[in-house]
Amino acid sequence: MLKGALLAIPGFMALLAAGKNAVAAEAKGAKAKGAEKKSAGSDMVSENDPTAKALKYVADSSRTAKGRPAKMSVDGDKQMCSNCQFYTKEDDNKGKCLMITSGKVSSKGWCASWTKKA
Repeated sequence: MLKGALLAIPGFMALLAAGKNAVAAEAKGAKAKGAEKKSAGSDMVSENDPTAKALKYVADSSRTAKGRPAKMSVDGDKQMCSNCQFYTKEDDNKGKCLMITSGKVSSKGWCASWTKKA
């Protein structure tokens, strides 16, 4: 019923399309900015990457561990990428993250999406 009422509003479909295009353009711009933020020759994600910033990513979890609450029965200072469900180890220092996909993350890093590895 509401859907029909919204479709009857003059210009609603044009407004909806404009909103969709604006969101797509913003996402594309954010991705481009994130790509620029990576250091030349480095495959490590920058803490200034838009996704990393949104998730409060830090490459060294000890910088933010103080006062971080326990989560999933793991003390805040023990939470790091290397023991996160979304992390896949590449070597002792870095790996891939399913949440931050624009580069590699530090095994000693941390972000707000940290989830205990099963």
